[in-house]
Amino acid sequence: MKLSKQTEAEVLEAYHTYWNAYLNGDMETFASFMDDQVTIYGTAVGEIFFTRKDAVKFYSETAHEMTGKTEFRNRQITLHPVGNAIAIYEQSDLYVLIEKEWTFYGHARISGVLEQKEDGWKLVHQHGSFPDGRTEEGQQIASEKIREENLQLREAVYRRTVELENKTRELEIESSLERVRTVAMAMRKPDDMLEVCQMISDQLHLLGISEIRNVQTAIVEAGRTGII
Repeated sequence: MKLSKQTEAEVLEAYHTYWNAYLNGDMETFASFMDDQVTIYGTAVGEIFFTRKDAVKFYSETAHEMTGKTEFRNRQITLHPVGNAIAIYEQSDLYVLIEKEWTFYGHARISGVLEQKEDGWKLVHQHGSFPDGRTEEGQQIASEKIREENLQLREAVYRRTVELENKTRELEIESSLERVRTVAMAMRKPDDMLEVCQMISDQLHLLGISEIRNVQTAIVEAGRTGII
């Protein structure tokens, strides 16, 4: 078969209508593009079918996982004539809507064979795959596992952020204390204590402690100073 512009347009229209129906939960339209004896090898465990009836049953039961929650992006589609049929190949990125945020799920690889029947182009074979070991029997998309993984990641990031903030705070306090020590060790006369008080006040403000009425120092032992 020669792949004319008209044939290419017809096949692409059928292909896009087929997938749009699938992603939007229109199982009647979706099924209408399958041959009765279609062969499908999917990505999920147990997603292998040899009749339209079995395929539609599975996809109808799991449609709630896909409808309005999945998108193919960055689609690259090519067509090749194979005898009296058309082989169609697609590579794309699958995104899943999780907690109101589109999340990259995996790089999809889809191939199919369409034959022209009396009532239009029909899918007689389909194969889809992408690296994913998270789905279980009867599932297409492991959305719950992704949600849990995202939650765990956010919690880990939060814990790490708190740890870094605490460590940064400790370093800020230690730096402030060191500045006060430096001024205190440089004292040579009683009036120098005013500089120590000023330094303490300045460092407390830098640390975010603004409600300060006054700062005092006192000599608690001859030859030694203490800071209050």
